[in-house]
Amino acid sequence: MDKSDLIKVLVVVIAVLFLTEIFAFRGSIPFFGGGQQTLGHNVTGTTSFNGSIRTYDPFLLIPANTSQAITDQLKSREGVKSVQLEADGYMIETETRDDVFTLAGYLRSLNVSSLSVANVVVPQNLVVSTAGGTVNASAAGVVRVLTEPLLDVDNIVSVNMTAIVDENGQLVNYGAASIMTQDITERFDASILRLERKTYSYTIPWEDRDGLGNLSAFGKVDFKRIDSMIFKTPLSTSQVIQKKQLPYITYIDQGSALVEQSFSNSSMLAKDFNDTNYTLLDSRLVITANSSTTEDPSLPYDATIRFTYSIMLQNQSRYDFGNAPLIVETDKQYSENASVKVDISAVALGDKVTIVRSVSIPS
Repeated sequence: MDKSDLIKVLVVVIAVLFLTEIFAFRGSIPFFGGGQQTLGHNVTGTTSFNGSIRTYDPFLLIPANTSQAITDQLKSREGVKSVQLEADGYMIETETRDDVFTLAGYLRSLNVSSLSVANVVVPQNLVVSTAGGTVNASAAGVVRVLTEPLLDVDNIVSVNMTAIVDENGQLVNYGAASIMTQDITERFDASILRLERKTYSYTIPWEDRDGLGNLSAFGKVDFKRIDSMIFKTPLSTSQVIQKKQLPYITYIDQGSALVEQSFSNSSMLAKDFNDTNYTLLDSRLVITANSSTTEDPSLPYDATIRFTYSIMLQNQSRYDFGNAPLIVETDKQYSENASVKVDISAVALGDKVTIVRSVSIPS
């Protein structure tokens, strides 16, 4: 189940919990579920504000396809009260509200996403944009926002929501509250931890595709061999019938032909197809070596070589990328502990990086 489906499920669960007041929170503004009729001179608009996370509701929802090994670990983990499989996900109830953030970080380390409800403090004064212009509104308490709880309490987040303001300028309801993420595109200092793999890419001529031998000693081999020939000018029906009789042809039509894998005699091919206009396609060979001590492949073809390194950021500034190393691929070779500049594109929730889109070493 992807994150959008997880959100839909949790919205329903939250609505039920709120209506039954299982997770009622003193001082909160009433939950606005959408579709309600406004009365009197109430106006509806949108507003954005910065507020601190006061607390989380004491539960998390994780995908229904989470492995049993992980759910078993959760059931015995400190701070977890219960783990129940609902219709579309596992509902985890925590012992206290303070356990939510810690548990979400643990789940993220297992590559499991989770959702909960953050109670975010609303500032006393809001500027609401409406169809008739801006309206100043007074507010108090918190709004409840569906989010992955990756920020601890007291962190400041940016919230966008629908706001309903009465004739006295009071915020009386809200809906569609969401914590806004920000895109990061910055250059950072980093150090090389180790070489993860080295990838060699080759273009193999058609006539050499069957003579490479066993290359497994050099690493993982991915060979996309092409045994076909392409006719630039379509063959006639009589040509197709004639060429089909050649012993090395396994398939032929007006646009292309396949030959036996062991056949690589381009001279014979040129003689037998001298009345046609054809081209022979190159094959692609990729060898991935996972060890820096693995011997380089000694092949008589030009190679495109790419190095994949794990790196650690230095002076991460205001963003928290977590403790796991980042991975970068480059055509440059570096030694361990070498200092490099890296360009990173990512998404952050507050100061917590939730998605790393790309990492590259500038040329």
